[in-house]
Amino acid sequence: MTDLEITKLCWEAMSGCEMDPDSNTGNIWDPLHDDAQAMALVKKLAMTLYRSHEGEWTAKVPYRSDMSRNSNLNRAVCQCAARIQKSKRKQS
Repeated sequence: MTDLEITKLCWEAMSGCEMDPDSNTGNIWDPLHDDAQAMALVKKLAMTLYRSHEGEWTAKVPYRSDMSRNSNLNRAVCQCAARIQKSKRKQS
């Protein structure tokens, strides 16, 4: 997935609706680089975060197979959230 796809899917996971690229609220949604937005995703999705001895982060939601590993914490969180949202789209 591209960063744009990940960002849009994270928006959907947080808001429950698709991102309208034409709307401009003045706020920038960028959880890949904004720690507070990434942590909001962690809370919203009740993620569990682990860090390996090698420094790699794992983001996982209990009772789901969707997970992500990355050395960057925000990217691990966003990739996990995007995978969850993408699987929800397929179920609809």
